[in-house]
Amino acid sequence: MKRLITLFVFSVCIFSFGQKIAIDSNAFDNASLKWLVEAANDLEVNQLAISDNQLLCEETGSTLNALQDDAKLLELAKKLNVDNANIACLKPTKIDGKQDWMRTISLAKAFNAKTIIIDTIPQNCDELAAQLRKAGLKLAVVSTSCGKEFSTLPREIGVCLDVFAMAKAGVDICPAIRELDKNRIVAVLLKPSGEGAILGADGSLTVQKTVGALRRIGWKETIIVSQVPGDYGTLRQSLIFLNACMKARCPKTVTYPIYVGNAVDVAQLISPKLGTNWERVKPADVSMYKDAMAGVKGTITASHPGHPNETIEKLIDRDTKTKYCVKYETPTIQYSFPQGVKPTIVAYAFITANDAESRDPKQWKLFGSNDGENWTEIDKQANQTWPGRFFRKAFKLKVPAAYSHYKLVIEQNQGDLNFQISEFELFEKK
Repeated sequence: MKRLITLFVFSVCIFSFGQKIAIDSNAFDNASLKWLVEAANDLEVNQLAISDNQLLCEETGSTLNALQDDAKLLELAKKLNVDNANIACLKPTKIDGKQDWMRTISLAKAFNAKTIIIDTIPQNCDELAAQLRKAGLKLAVVSTSCGKEFSTLPREIGVCLDVFAMAKAGVDICPAIRELDKNRIVAVLLKPSGEGAILGADGSLTVQKTVGALRRIGWKETIIVSQVPGDYGTLRQSLIFLNACMKARCPKTVTYPIYVGNAVDVAQLISPKLGTNWERVKPADVSMYKDAMAGVKGTITASHPGHPNETIEKLIDRDTKTKYCVKYETPTIQYSFPQGVKPTIVAYAFITANDAESRDPKQWKLFGSNDGENWTEIDKQANQTWPGRFFRKAFKLKVPAAYSHYKLVIEQNQGDLNFQISEFELFEKK
């Protein structure tokens, strides 16, 4: 029978006490296989997130038919191995009987997954446990309680603790983990609730307590980070926060947000006395200008599309919590005013995004055109640096420019394989 399959991915990042990180494929259910490989590597978990509609056969452009074709499965498994995409956990959304179980176990073995994750305790546990034992696999059942119901089940059947659901249900995380046999905890799911939720942002210490409790019992399996709906930037922030908790001697001392890229802020987090004599560069004052893009409904395009939820349109949405981020170092960006609108531009500005200062622009040229074909250079910048995140730098044009179209050619970023910026602004005089 056809069924949806979701794969969770295993991280090669193993920290001082042995836990591993996985990212949930549901975060990016519309992304291609190729993009997922690149994104997982970019997120520094060196891994991949897959659902059945993401398993796209690159050669034919056709979607695999619910993973029914064994030849294509083997071909895909080899491709993932070449791309260094190591699968840890496989999650079938529906299993109706013995035949489905055998198929799922075969899939897990084909992708070298070590764990199958399901939502409810299965029937015929003893028979299933024998099959799992023979295949060298474990089964993890998602639990929102303390998991005591698993104590009488075969050893091959364990629990995947849904930590945030447990906290919402009033379960005290630390005692629940402490009372469980650590060998019963096969995986831990961190799935913050709410639009754009980020690990640690709710201030509840749920993540810190979980990491600390797992460390105390010597647990060394996989922590799964889920982000639904998927947002590349917030997922990255969640991973940064989780990494900080896992590396900290005392996880409870870690607070959100984790600042990156601003030496003054980092120093003052370590000690309020540090950095007080350091010069803090101030963001550009643009109060003397008028935002020429405001309310005119211009169009923006780019030579390379951004990551899902980090598309080029985010560059002019006037929301610094979003960004344009693309797996390409030097994209070209074009903004066009509506027909008949041609303000005189006297300055422009960038605002950096939330993380990864190595993606910031370093060198670029700005062009203007009235027909979209013949371009005139109106400004160029080189060796630009940025002192922090969400930081605005403005650049005054030597000669004011009145064009219908503007093209920004990024020639160099700060050394990353990705380019990103939160906002691009064009200004006219008030």
